Amino acid sequence: MLQGPLQALIRPAMWIPGIKNLHSHFVTWQSDKPPTEVLAALVRAIKQIKSADDTGSYYDIHKINKEKYFLRVFCFTRAEWLDVVEIEIKEDSIEAKSFSSGFLPLFIPFAFILNCVFFWVPFYDNKLNKARLELIKHYTDLAISEQKVNSLNDPPILQNSEQHNTNTQPHTPNFGEVDTPQDGAIMGNANESPYGGAEKEIPEIITDS
Repeated sequence: MLQGPLQALIRPAMWIPGIKNLHSHFVTWQSDKPPTEVLAALVRAIKQIKSADDTGSYYDIHKINKEKYFLRVFCFTRAEWLDVVEIEIKEDSIEAKSFSSGFLPLFIPFAFILNCVFFWVPFYDNKLNKARLELIKHYTDLAISEQKVNSLNDPPILQNSEQHNTNTQPHTPNFGEVDTPQDGAIMGNANESPYGGAEKEIPEIITDS
């Protein structure tokens, strides 16, 4: 697990434009609620996903910054690939991205170094990063309109869709079209970290950048 923060910081799979589009997804959401409420709602959404999904992933809310309204989540798949979700809440928009951080899984010793060597290797995420952001949005108990940002930097396309969830058994999106590999997962519930030990508690909200 020590490799996680290092790889998330250097994120070699995101170094090459074009190739990084194969395993990343970026969206802009909009809400009429203040940033403090949106941040709290996103944290609640991730907790709900964690308790409702048993696909085998382990993920850690790595950072919550209540001054900059920033949230970072480490998502370890069952095979210990590390995907990263980063959400920045602004006054007029919510910028969300999910991306694969490296070509090799982190159960390999010094994988974060090897991933820097193999940063040029293209690989496809089977739309798991897109599905992950859709799942977070679905579980967020606020009305949110979505404005997708094209990965090829085309002008955003307004989707004109709003979603409002309640606490009454939300309908889980259909991910049947997503080709999910057997050794991977979107986001899931894990009572223990894949690295051993009890599940890490969600940290207190911090104020440093």
